[in-house]
Amino acid sequence: MRTGPATPPGEYPGVAVQRQLDDYAGPRHWAAHVSGGRVTVRGSFADEAERRVVVALVRAVPGAESAEVVLVPDSDPTR
Repeated sequence: MRTGPATPPGEYPGVAVQRQLDDYAGPRHWAAHVSGGRVTVRGSFADEAERRVVVALVRAVPGAESAEVVLVPDSDPTR
């Protein structure tokens, strides 16, 4: 896990959110997309506790604190 600042100055919010998730769970365990105040995270979620952790990780990124966070499980047929 990185020990430096969570978000380097000037980093695009989508990149910062993905970096935060990758630092926590490893590269590309979840895929984040940021658009218009909404953060969509796709991937597998073990349980409700893990979903809450993902939402907290996203909201810890500067600029995403008030974003709508949508979690889309891998098994979602609308993907």
